[in-house]
Amino acid sequence: MRLFGRIPRERVAGVVIDMQGESYLNGHDSGSVDKMVQSQISVLDYFASNNIPVVNFRNRFQLKDTGPVLPEILEVVGKNSKPKNLVKESNSGFTNSLFEDHLSECNRDHLILMGVNAYACVKETAEDALKKGYRFSVSWDLVGNPKNISQYDSFSWFFWNSHCFTRDYRRLLEKIK
Repeated sequence: MRLFGRIPRERVAGVVIDMQGESYLNGHDSGSVDKMVQSQISVLDYFASNNIPVVNFRNRFQLKDTGPVLPEILEVVGKNSKPKNLVKESNSGFTNSLFEDHLSECNRDHLILMGVNAYACVKETAEDALKKGYRFSVSWDLVGNPKNISQYDSFSWFFWNSHCFTRDYRRLLEKIK
């Protein structure tokens, strides 16, 4: 666990990456996906009740539709007063210029990242966030990888580069004040 001080609530934005149905979550352990989705729903509910904006990305890899976002994720994102649903056509969310525009409009520079796949889309979004001067935080139970990719290998990068890295999203939410 890596925790650095509080995270100012007024600077936080939630970012949901590629939580798209069965076609996109194939290869993931169904039990871990269920736990991840429930954890994400809890965080998104917290964001909705605390007026923290959320950006929800759907991947359209190589211009092919990879399926709709899970309905339970869309439902809770829809409760947010400042939701933004965007499409990305490569791994990083920063390839869609509307993402950074929305963060600027909301005056947000600390991203709480959630979604799949940790080793690719989530990580490349985090890398671009750092390059552009944003901070980000991650909780192990909010992101996932396919079964054939080690969680430990992926998460070591997040541990060393994030502002806050925890195993349990509740610890992360405690830091947002």
